[in-house]
Amino acid sequence: MRQKPPTVEANEALADVPWDNDDDSIDEELNQADTSNVLEENHGAGGPNDGVGVYSDSANDSALRFGIRFTTEQYHETKLLKILSDANAPHYLYKDIIEWGRAANGDNYHFYPQRSTRKAQVKYLETWLQCQKSCPQQIPTTLPGPVIQEVQTTCFNFSQQLYNLVADRALFGTLHNLDVNINDPFGKYVPTNGLLSTTNSGQWYNQAYHHEVKDPATDFLMPIIMACDETNLRKGGKASSWPLLFTTSILNQKMRNLPIAWRTLGYINNLSYIQSAAEAQTQTKELKAERLHAIFKTILASLIEAQQSGALHNIPLQLGGITKKVNLKVPVIFIIGDLQGGDKICCTTCAYSNKLKRLCRKCNVRGDQSGDPLVQCQKISMVKVIDLVKNNRQDILDGFNQYNVYNAWYDVSYGGCRFGIFSAACPIEPLHSVENGIIIDCLSILYKDEMNIGQKAKWILSFDD
Repeated sequence: MRQKPPTVEANEALADVPWDNDDDSIDEELNQADTSNVLEENHGAGGPNDGVGVYSDSANDSALRFGIRFTTEQYHETKLLKILSDANAPHYLYKDIIEWGRAANGDNYHFYPQRSTRKAQVKYLETWLQCQKSCPQQIPTTLPGPVIQEVQTTCFNFSQQLYNLVADRALFGTLHNLDVNINDPFGKYVPTNGLLSTTNSGQWYNQAYHHEVKDPATDFLMPIIMACDETNLRKGGKASSWPLLFTTSILNQKMRNLPIAWRTLGYINNLSYIQSAAEAQTQTKELKAERLHAIFKTILASLIEAQQSGALHNIPLQLGGITKKVNLKVPVIFIIGDLQGGDKICCTTCAYSNKLKRLCRKCNVRGDQSGDPLVQCQKISMVKVIDLVKNNRQDILDGFNQYNVYNAWYDVSYGGCRFGIFSAACPIEPLHSVENGIIIDCLSILYKDEMNIGQKAKWILSFDD
């Protein structure tokens, strides 16, 4: 007969055109949480007993009650099935739990947890990982349309996420991980070779520093890099995830390539869950853009708040082994994403042909000019587009494929750059622009238009050699 382990002791308590001829663009540390009142701790010497309401007969007791003899394996596997069935859990969890238990047993885990409830374990993890104030929030977002709808948008507070990022000693604990001056890490960054190299060696950084930093002794420029890309969760499936992430260009590229260097600002809602395909087809492109940017507005609210004057003043910042209280300046330098994602962010037409009135979201080049390498483009000014939208100049906006929608990204700071979101939402990304764009076009022209039959045959035979 097996003996039951002792019980767990729980203590848980305006212009007519929107482009410019001129190319020049001009948290306090969180207190360590006291976990004594929020964690359920098992201070007993033995393992936990089954909780109230959980069937806890031993294998021998069960055999006597039901007149059935079974092996230890049959008993525990069947009991796991019943637990999952009572919880209405997905069937695939049975295999996952078996594999988890096998792995835990292989690591000599004895199944005597110090915390006996999910809530206590989550709070313990939040404290251990210093994520007490980095929890997501569900914020209601009102969507415009013929029928007003409301969705719950998952957001994270930007300032708290930024604190969580810079407090990570694995990232900011050594100056060699950072694009800062080794001898003056809190000063204006100057490339050691005097050449363009890192992100912070470019023109934008210099202009943003001049615009944002008023007192070099206390102000510290920390440019924000964002990433926004919708991804299907399963090949061929409709379910997707569309996160908005951020990091900082203070981290060098090697560090920024690591997943731990990014923090989440929010998730853009998948509206297919609240509207049918037929309903979506009746919506105009501008209404779809309005609904999307209503969600962006909710997610970006804490970032815009952190960019206001005085919002991040007197913040202790540790770079390597040096700590200093600074006034953080956090303008957005650029947004990583694909072509369609960037066009949605900019409220421009997500179409690509030589008939478009504006081919690229960044400038005024028309589709019929795309084959002219000598065409002189002019950058789109966010300042002028805002003025056109505010004055409801639909006629001018239609003339260059710009939706008459107030973009949520218009309120974000870009370090004084008047081109704003139209330059920040990077127009070039290698996958679609090069690998699936220029390279395919070049190969097509070469093999279909330039090579004759004999050359093609010779080329094919070369693979046999």
